[in-house]
Amino acid sequence: YIYDVRTHFCDARQLAKGRTYGYKKLIVTNADGDSVYSKTWMTENVDYDIASKSRCLPDDKECSNGRFYTWSSAKASCPDGWTLPDKGDYSDLISAFGSDSWVYSEYGFSGFSAQKLGYIEVKEDRLVVQSSNAAYFWTATGSTVEADDGYYFSVDANANMNDDSHMSKNYFLNVRCIKND
Repeated sequence: YIYDVRTHFCDARQLAKGRTYGYKKLIVTNADGDSVYSKTWMTENVDYDIASKSRCLPDDKECSNGRFYTWSSAKASCPDGWTLPDKGDYSDLISAFGSDSWVYSEYGFSGFSAQKLGYIEVKEDRLVVQSSNAAYFWTATGSTVEADDGYYFSVDANANMNDDSHMSKNYFLNVRCIKND
């Protein structure tokens, strides 16, 4: 498999599939040129199969837009050298780039490229996609309000961003990882 190592890396767990992920170092500097934010983020959703703890969208059997994970499986989904961002990582991202959701959209300048795929809930043994007009990403931070909840980061179609909400750890959300520095 051929890929540009400056913008992509191959997940060692998925060598047989040749699965690569895009990434981008997101940098913000102040007026003096000093770096005030510098982290490397994946620009795609994780697509690593964790048996019964990850799902594709019901109409996307190939998981072409990445997989959806429960909170506990999200914590094990990032490749070696990468980690599930915590709530603070997303707060820092918003502080650095601002809170306009278009910055994080597929067309925004940040390179984050959030796809508005919603999240998946299991109801009566079937998968139901909820809020498909927004992108939802698990954080590594468990809720201090509800023990069965985890915090998530979201970008919706109405230019709203959220890094301070939580939902059931049993729901399936997308995952983005940040590189360990």
